[in-house]
Amino acid sequence: MSRVETTFDIAIDVAACKQKLEAAGWEVSEVGESIEATHGSQARMRLAGGWFIGGDKLPKKLVGAPGGEGTSIRVEDTMGVGFMDPLLKKKYASTFAELETQLS
Repeated sequence: MSRVETTFDIAIDVAACKQKLEAAGWEVSEVGESIEATHGSQARMRLAGGWFIGGDKLPKKLVGAPGGEGTSIRVEDTMGVGFMDPLLKKKYASTFAELETQLS
């Protein structure tokens, strides 16, 4: 169950997106013409607390598919069961905005 999710389009193809994600430490797998990627650690977030870890360590999932003249991206939290307070939601939103900038 995702509480924070965003979608955006980037002007690079799926293969180039996959390369950028792998270079940034994401675990990426191909699913047909699309990619699925995960990053961060739910265990680390739970041990340290969402307030005390950086956005790059938050557990998240990305799905990229061919779309238009590039790639359509959907990224969401994978926090799982638990309470997500406004500060953590803001941290996720900021992290997703940074990701969009990095992939563009």
